[in-house]
Amino acid sequence: MDILLRGKDPTEHLLCSMYRSVKMGSENIVSLLPKVEDKFLKSEMTSGLNGYMDFSKSIENMMHERGVEPSEPSALSKIGARAGAFINTVMNSSTSRVAKVCALEMRSSADRLESTCNEVSQSCDAHVVSICRKIIEKERQNSEKMEAFL
Repeated sequence: MDILLRGKDPTEHLLCSMYRSVKMGSENIVSLLPKVEDKFLKSEMTSGLNGYMDFSKSIENMMHERGVEPSEPSALSKIGARAGAFINTVMNSSTSRVAKVCALEMRSSADRLESTCNEVSQSCDAHVVSICRKIIEKERQNSEKMEAFL
């Protein structure tokens, strides 16, 4: 078990990971949206952003029910997301490049969250695990939608 998890409720740990994941997913999309000119890509990204916002509200409610205060990603994490979006698109902000960056971020986020979920799922509330798996599935679906623009 992860050293950071020792002494912490596994369900709370998973909820915090889920919350951080959807908030950073939102941040990544918000960082990339200004570079998008293709209306279809913009529509897909906006849909993904709305999905992240819906998951965020649901996770916040579950956290509050457990007496856990949601913690926003750090300013450094947000700056990192913006810097990454800038660096990855500064020389090429074509539709395919933005879609590729977005798809990679979504897939990477899904992989990290899946790893955490697999690590703690046996000790977690089944409903929370189910929501987590839905987030992972949605991120992978959204990544595939982005790949259609490559």
